[in-house]
Amino acid sequence: MCVFVFVLAFVFVVAASAGCRGRTSGTGAGTGTGTGTGAGTGTGTGTGTAAGMDAAAWREDLRALADELPRRHVDPWFHVTEAAFRAAVADVDAHLDAMDDAHAQVALARLVAMIGDGHTALATPLGLMDLRYPLQLYVFDDGVFVTDAADPTLVGGRVVAIDGHAIDDVVAALTPTISHDNAGQLKGQLPWRLIAPDTLAGVDVAASRWRATYRIEVGGQARDVALDATRPRPPPPVAADAPLARQKHQYPYWNTWVEADHMVYLQYNACVDAPGQPFADFAAATLAFADGHPVERFVIDLRFNGGGNSELIRPLLDGLIARPALARGLYVIIGRDTFSSAVLDAILLARAGAVLVGEPSGGRPSHHGEVQTFTLPRSHLRVSYSTKYFDNPDFPGDAIEPAIAVPQRAADWFAGRDPALDAIRAAAR
Repeated sequence: MCVFVFVLAFVFVVAASAGCRGRTSGTGAGTGTGTGTGAGTGTGTGTGTAAGMDAAAWREDLRALADELPRRHVDPWFHVTEAAFRAAVADVDAHLDAMDDAHAQVALARLVAMIGDGHTALATPLGLMDLRYPLQLYVFDDGVFVTDAADPTLVGGRVVAIDGHAIDDVVAALTPTISHDNAGQLKGQLPWRLIAPDTLAGVDVAASRWRATYRIEVGGQARDVALDATRPRPPPPVAADAPLARQKHQYPYWNTWVEADHMVYLQYNACVDAPGQPFADFAAATLAFADGHPVERFVIDLRFNGGGNSELIRPLLDGLIARPALARGLYVIIGRDTFSSAVLDAILLARAGAVLVGEPSGGRPSHHGEVQTFTLPRSHLRVSYSTKYFDNPDFPGDAIEPAIAVPQRAADWFAGRDPALDAIRAAAR
């Protein structure tokens, strides 16, 4: 049962299971975490394929994709021309006989990504057999680093190459296969693609679908580490003293009172009502708490919110607007995993006077959304596609830009710092 509680250390928490449906500009549930495990930004999770499909089976999927995606998408040629798309389909068709499953799946993903819409994607698992290399990675401003690993001596290391390919070349090979609105969403998607055996084999980075060698710099020394594909490991436990941003990602929303900063911190991870306590009730309880405390900063953290129903935030937004003293101290943290309806919420909050802090958003302010899916007939891979366009002309460009930009550096992560919250503490309104 979800309850609103006030406990020692002035912490009040709402706990509920996460989940997200795309009602407004909706996405899949993805609430990518700061650990680099990061999940999706609303493109779904797929069910995998049977290994060993022949060319005829993949060709049937190719034809279904080529017919259905343009027919269903609200505006399939807003980014790519139909002629270019059809030429790419013909090229894949001409080479299918020579492709294995990994190359065929990547070829289809590349076709879908040509649409240029972060909501429209081939919803693939980590690999055809749901395997990954035993690393968790994150793309910081200063490189790709290991944030967790089966071999703990690798944690903190910087990845410089995979199977002899420089990491920048690996990223360049993966980029055309990843549906993304902008550079931020691409960063959010890269960590799991960089450990996906079939994807790495499908872009000819890894020679094998079962083993790859990662060159990792640890303590100034380069190590070549041969890794076997394995079943995913559970995420590491979150330390009790971890920064607030890394805590409780399993909940769609929660909050706490930081007495030292006179700050309400509210992490909004999915635009969905939690079982047992709808967001409207959560918002009312949060505002009632704020009314009785000397709040100087009211922080809403949208960094890990992949979307859902953007209208759920209205009771909180209206309550903040009705409380000018709270609204004057309103900060919203955004980042690469702020996507879809969470982007729309960030816009609503910015229009209400919030100061945006962090990285550029992972979703476009004006974007295609309202996602539906269809399933390919032979592989049973799902394809997500957009059915509506959301226009926000007062926020031009392909991302929401923060008023206070915060670099994402590996040193801050491994030292347990949250530079976004530090920037808010330092800001004067």
